Amino acid sequence: MSKLPKSITLDGRRYPTWALTAKAQDHINQIREVDAHMELLRTRMDYHLRLRGLFSMRLQQALGSMAAKEPSCFWHTVPPRWFASNWPVSSSFLPLEMLEAQGLYQPLDCLVLYAKGSGVIGWGVVQTTTSGPILEWRCRAHAKSTILPAKTIRHLGMRHPTRSSQRIPPEANINELLDALASNVALADPD
Repeated sequence: MSKLPKSITLDGRRYPTWALTAKAQDHINQIREVDAHMELLRTRMDYHLRLRGLFSMRLQQALGSMAAKEPSCFWHTVPPRWFASNWPVSSSFLPLEMLEAQGLYQPLDCLVLYAKGSGVIGWGVVQTTTSGPILEWRCRAHAKSTILPAKTIRHLGMRHPTRSSQRIPPEANINELLDALASNVALADPD
């Protein structure tokens, strides 16, 4: 048992420890043990907070190096409500917030837009503007007859997307898909 201090102060009142009962002295020792354990926990907490800061910094560095990588190509499934009310699009760009896609893509990423039940409706490149990220169209179907159907995607050895946003694997022949869409649009477009 450790030596008790000469006195303790509780609620502004000072008590000499020699005058306390054995039970009160046990309580003082228990409080001191808890205080010592709390100090140990504070030391450990400080250590773990420093570790967390270090790991957080390393994560930011890793994410920063990811941002510097080559742009990627993604499937993006358009929301059915949007497709029903906004297709075909006449503008040369499309705000990503209209597609419920803000924050999902980086500038220069390629997006292939897919409408469930219809097929590929177009593709474009993500650009940053002062009003937010946009999809700048490179090719888009102007009518339902120029939409590239899912069976054509399968003939090209690819699969249609199964999620709302999905990276197209680097080994996929994306250029063949984009050329097929451009040919479909060009055949139907008399200009």
